[in-house]
Amino acid sequence: MCMSNCPPITDYFLAGKHLLELNETNPLGMKGEIARVYGELIQAMWSGNYATANPLPFKIQVGKFNPTFSGCQQHDSQELLTFLLDGLHEDLNRIKKKPYIEVKDQIGRPDCVVANEAWDNYRKRNDSIIVDTFHGLLKSRVVCPECERVSVTFDPFCYLSLPLPLKKDRVLTVRYIPFDGYKRENSFRVSVPRKGIVRDLCQEISYKVGCSADQLLVAEIAHCHFHKFYCNEDSLDNIDEKDVIFV
Repeated sequence: MCMSNCPPITDYFLAGKHLLELNETNPLGMKGEIARVYGELIQAMWSGNYATANPLPFKIQVGKFNPTFSGCQQHDSQELLTFLLDGLHEDLNRIKKKPYIEVKDQIGRPDCVVANEAWDNYRKRNDSIIVDTFHGLLKSRVVCPECERVSVTFDPFCYLSLPLPLKKDRVLTVRYIPFDGYKRENSFRVSVPRKGIVRDLCQEISYKVGCSADQLLVAEIAHCHFHKFYCNEDSLDNIDEKDVIFV
């Protein structure tokens, strides 16, 4: 879905341009089969002529060239995306015969010159809609601790892996039991810091019930018995979202 929602790529396949650029002789490719079947899937999804799209032919071809994705088990989406990007690039590489490239020494030359040269050299061997859209260069700088010589290189990349940020807060369900038996019991869903302490939970409850946080006692109940009493400095990591918490 993420690939099909990349306008430059989808427009390219909808226009049928991939059929004009198939590289069926590339030893690193898949004889154009991945690009061809992916184009058929994109046509079915975005042409507006079909109410549904069947991805089975695409899945069969993916499993044919990478048995990791055969069968009906769940697989890692990033691994599939990596395989698809690499496969489409090689199937659509406009370079039929890759030239030998001699890399020049970068010592004493401006980084911008070295970067442009590295990109030009890369494009002489890799030229496809995937390169046009996704590929770039990463700069790495290494300093020798003995001679202090600086080495700067520019290496191509197709994608960057980034960790998914965790939510700073999480929600706990708490049952409030007032000390005064005449007051009403209540349940609250309280947002607390993911790395907070029990005092933070008490503070949020105090806002809702109108009493001091120091007057609140937090306990966990399991099987109709008190399982644990928490101190104010205890980490909220010790409380699972499924735990039955009473205050």
